[in-house]
Amino acid sequence: MKPMKSILAALAALAGLAMFAPSASAEALEPGNARGMCLDFASGRGVLARCTGDNPQDLDIPNRGADFIRVGRYCVAAANQGAQLYATNCRNRAEQYWTYSQNGTLVNGTGLCADVEGGARYEGARVIAYSCSGKSNQRFFVWQGGYNPGPGNGGGYQVQVLLSPTHAPGMCLDRDKSSNQIILFGCHGKSNQVFTLSQSGRTEIRVNNGCLTASGSNRSPVYAASCNGRREQTWVVLNDRTIRNDASGLCLDVDGAGRYDRTPVITFKCSGKANQRFNLYSR
Repeated sequence: MKPMKSILAALAALAGLAMFAPSASAEALEPGNARGMCLDFASGRGVLARCTGDNPQDLDIPNRGADFIRVGRYCVAAANQGAQLYATNCRNRAEQYWTYSQNGTLVNGTGLCADVEGGARYEGARVIAYSCSGKSNQRFFVWQGGYNPGPGNGGGYQVQVLLSPTHAPGMCLDRDKSSNQIILFGCHGKSNQVFTLSQSGRTEIRVNNGCLTASGSNRSPVYAASCNGRREQTWVVLNDRTIRNDASGLCLDVDGAGRYDRTPVITFKCSGKANQRFNLYSR
């Protein structure tokens, strides 16, 4: 009897793992309002989590017409207005059929859209079914890797983001209006914290009417100056979320890993530490 129970337990464990069994290709979806965050079903319920492309984010998305969205061997469903998306056994029901439109909206067979509740941008935010509005928190795009919103320089479009160092949640890069230096400050989302850049390749990083500029030496302050197209104003945003100056090869760095208002932002030898890695929050 005990051996039979052991076999049944092992089969049950395998069945549980099958929910997120690897699939042929990862199609993680990130919402337009919170790039770098992806739709995730690790708990069986739809939430935002940092994009990894792991199995709970690996969605089989319909290419044309209405079809299931599969996560492992389950299907994504939406019960009604305001209800959280969930993964369940696949059945021929309207709440399990989705149309993925060209503008990135996921329209359910009930006529509701997948929606990041309240336009939230943090991990654990619920993804629900809601009346379609076409806003950015209802538009989902296939994650291309990294944490950078939008296609890249040289044929892509630019995006506006807040830059928040990973070691200091709630703090953002900020253009000091009196000195034009780039400093750390509590996130408020006003124009002096809104940076315009391209995802890949070389890019200017604009704030207000200036461009982020580095003098080229280690530990030198970063400041905003009139855009001139020179290499000291050219940056590369990498998939590890570091931002490297094209002229010096040094990285954008929060000096001393400070976490307080008015900490200087400098260029420093690239280390990949948390004070050199930035989350890009879409505006």
